[in-house]
Amino acid sequence: MPQTLTYLEHLLRAPLSVVNAQCHAYPAGTDLRESIVPTPRLLLAMRGTVRYTVEGRAFEFRRGTMLLIPERTRRSWRVAEKTGARIAWVEFAAQTPVAAPARHLLRPGCPVALESEAFARLRRWHVLSDARHRLLAEGELKALLARFLCEARMPEGEAAEAPARTFGERAVVQAMDWLGNHFAEPAALDGLPERVGLSPNHFRILFKKHFGSSAQRCLTALRMRAARALLQESARTVKEVAHAVGYRDPLFFSRHYRAFWKRSPAKDRLFSP
Repeated sequence: MPQTLTYLEHLLRAPLSVVNAQCHAYPAGTDLRESIVPTPRLLLAMRGTVRYTVEGRAFEFRRGTMLLIPERTRRSWRVAEKTGARIAWVEFAAQTPVAAPARHLLRPGCPVALESEAFARLRRWHVLSDARHRLLAEGELKALLARFLCEARMPEGEAAEAPARTFGERAVVQAMDWLGNHFAEPAALDGLPERVGLSPNHFRILFKKHFGSSAQRCLTALRMRAARALLQESARTVKEVAHAVGYRDPLFFSRHYRAFWKRSPAKDRLFSP
């Protein structure tokens, strides 16, 4: 599929950072309610079957399948099998803008042993997080993405092209794109509905329906991702980082950061050399 290869080319050229890398076993009946993912993520089903729903489309995520979920995507899932499931995943971010695919992508029938080892190396190097291991993690991530995207496809029954969008859908997508480029402006949300030709109430309803979250929550996610990259990749103070991502009050920024990442800005900085 040409779109996936173009996406791969952009990812390979862009500096990538590993935001999170995990592997967990989930008992039968584990149910994750619908949420919006702030970063793109690549998953590997190592054991069992999960009933996954992405943007209202349900499918079975089985052992030996890899799944790519683009950023700002709504998803939920449930483990139905008696044996439970085991899933490895990595969340990542590009330091330069990369146009993500319109849909989630699947790669069925991948070699579980090979990919499990790659995910394990990624987790080890991500935890160490010094300059050398960050580069190793980035290389491993790009190799994973290359293997995945060269074989990826859309789920069965889905058309290659996204369905035509209504004016309102195009408007909220345009609004999200604008936020992606202007999230560092303190008043980024001011006048946004009018900017894309919608009334504030209509904008609020359509935005929540399309993205599964409010514009304010999506803006916070964009700011928190940028803040974490600045904290871990630069020598800026917490106050400077707060100002760089659109917060005038560093204490207000720190409260939001802790709520989003479950750790303080100062503790996240400890993982940098």
